[in-house]
Amino acid sequence: MIEGKGFRPVGAESEIQVNVRIVAATNRDLEADAGGFRRDLFFRLQGVQIRVPPLRDRLEDIPELADHFLKRLGADWGRTVKLTAGAVQRLQAYSWPGNVRQFRTLLEGAVALADKQTLDSSDLILPSDPCPERPHTLNLEEVEAWAIRQVLAQTKNNVTQAAQLLGIGRDTLANKMKKYGIGKD
Repeated sequence: MIEGKGFRPVGAESEIQVNVRIVAATNRDLEADAGGFRRDLFFRLQGVQIRVPPLRDRLEDIPELADHFLKRLGADWGRTVKLTAGAVQRLQAYSWPGNVRQFRTLLEGAVALADKQTLDSSDLILPSDPCPERPHTLNLEEVEAWAIRQVLAQTKNNVTQAAQLLGIGRDTLANKMKKYGIGKD
């Protein structure tokens, strides 16, 4: 079908000719992939290959990407949002294993949680931060896990006191700690 540029729909009597371009993307080296990808499909898809290096290899692009995403987020939130030089430096110091999507998501969370127009490095909650001042997303489970960690740190891992501060029973807190993989350290 890919070579012939035509296909026959189920039940049709004639073939339909099409002129299409197929764009495929992966983070793996398919030429070096030993048996994990169909060779015949690889050769059919092969054509112009564009290698886009990961964000961690293009740290100089971070200020421009941040401006782009913050303009869009600012429009969504009805305000202008900028980064301080310290915030940009912190973003450039991070290794970005999740690439540009992770970068955008981090900025989305920072804009949503900060009620100001200029974000500083303390407003950026990077995933490797051991105990952030606030969660980096608004996902309810992540917020709940963050709150539990904060209260446990405040009570020096006293589960009974933490449960009282959270307004839940001790057993409920223990179950939530197990669910989120939070140990008493």
